Amino acid sequence: MFTLRYMHILLEIWDSILCVIMALCTYWNKGFAEWKRRILMNMYIYAVILMIMDACAWGFDGYSGKAGYYIVRMSIFFAFVAANSLLLTFHGYICQHILGQAFEETDEFHNRIGKIPCWSYSVYCLGGVSILLVIVAQFTGLYYYFDTDNFCHRNTFFPIALLMPLLELMLDLSLIIKFRRRLKKALFVSMTFYVALSAAAGGVMLFFHGISLVHTAITLSLFFMFIAAVMEQGRELAKKEKEMCDIRAELLLSQISPHFIYNTLTTIKHLCKKDAGLAAETVDEFAGYLRGNLDSLMGNRKILFSEELIHTKKYIAIEKKRFGKRVNVTYEIREDSFMVPALTLQPIVENAIKHGITKREQGGTICISTGKDDTDYWIAVEDDGVGYHTDAKQEKGHIGIPNVTSRVESICGGRVSIVSTYEGGTTVLIRIPRERG
Repeated sequence: MFTLRYMHILLEIWDSILCVIMALCTYWNKGFAEWKRRILMNMYIYAVILMIMDACAWGFDGYSGKAGYYIVRMSIFFAFVAANSLLLTFHGYICQHILGQAFEETDEFHNRIGKIPCWSYSVYCLGGVSILLVIVAQFTGLYYYFDTDNFCHRNTFFPIALLMPLLELMLDLSLIIKFRRRLKKALFVSMTFYVALSAAAGGVMLFFHGISLVHTAITLSLFFMFIAAVMEQGRELAKKEKEMCDIRAELLLSQISPHFIYNTLTTIKHLCKKDAGLAAETVDEFAGYLRGNLDSLMGNRKILFSEELIHTKKYIAIEKKRFGKRVNVTYEIREDSFMVPALTLQPIVENAIKHGITKREQGGTICISTGKDDTDYWIAVEDDGVGYHTDAKQEKGHIGIPNVTSRVESICGGRVSIVSTYEGGTTVLIRIPRERG
């Protein structure tokens, strides 16, 4: 008896430690959806309470004195309550996956609610009744009683305490099988494993009173559910990364305006007739411009500002051949040895030319300047074009500045500010923290 008791206590302590580790990993893992992390955390917490309370019940079973009297009774009570709460939380976890919580408050989400069979909600009723009977048993000895030496013994109706959870598990299994196509394979396997292993261990406990196989089964099942959740998260992150790559490629490709390509080729065509050398020079500049834009598709990388400036000058050179004296650019470059996201300056300058100075018949001037202060490197692009109202919506399809702003914030932790006055020009200021640049 001595060996069995301490073996059981050590097993419960080990199970609770494992559950605590899973709970901490789930808490620190910010990749889980909030609803999933909340439910998993609740399951692990209930499991820890169950293991600790059961270990205390075994440790103080037959322990004389007031301390033993109260501890063993409270431990058994809370162990039963935690076990039933764990089952109810597991049922909620199944329902959330079946309903598709990721749909949030969409029409599809509401449509799915009606497809859950009404009998599935009986699990909550059974769980509530089970907890109520545990409370009754605490005062009436329905499930167990204590002898004069403070040892706990099963009573006549103890099997009810196991049969009701078994019935809940069977209902859960029916739900899992019925809606298996809505569940990822790893999730389906882990949930089925949880039900099957817990039910088998509970069945054994109906006839054998010894080491709590149910608790060990629960711990193993929770471990497999944790692994399944991490695997599902990995697939979701990979899917999101692919979507982000596609979006990034689309955004960056949008910087290569089809109109700009058409106009540049038209310019080269005319130059071929008038000045072959200038046409060849424009082709080189255009090739360099395209190469710079396409290279940035390799990912969210940073380059030296001096490289970004060279790329921007190639763009400006092409535009000057189109617009002639209407496009004028001055430079006040005090700093150029800091890092910026690729395609940071060129879209801003393109915006200034396309939507600013060329809107004036006489054209205008763009001033590109850089510098640094105590905290940041800064880049300023000023033009004396037509300007615009900064609270007005962007032109449809014009996403240059929002794209730059997004990448400056996410890659460098920087910020972009715009000051514009209608008919008074525009100033775009980019600030990048010196420790990031």
